[in-house]
Amino acid sequence: MDKQLTKSIQAFSAQLSDIDKKMDSIKTDLKSDMVVMKIDIDKKIDTCMSDIEKLCEHIISEKFDKLSEAVNAQIQAVKDDMAKQSAKSIVKKYQAACDG
Repeated sequence: MDKQLTKSIQAFSAQLSDIDKKMDSIKTDLKSDMVVMKIDIDKKIDTCMSDIEKLCEHIISEKFDKLSEAVNAQIQAVKDDMAKQSAKSIVKKYQAACDG
């Protein structure tokens, strides 16, 4: 009877050892998978950040172009107004000279 119990305990111990080895293997696999997943997530985050930067640059560029156009239009309007004022001044001086 003792031999039967010893054999059963040894078989059970062998099964536990096998289960332990399988659990260690699963842990190792999970760790490897987690490292791969982290690398993949990091790459995706980097790609997203790059895309966001490009989008921001595009938006800023568009806004700057529109602002630049508006400023140039106002500068041209001021130049045109100054030219009209100058022309009016010249006409007034000419009329005064003709009248005088």
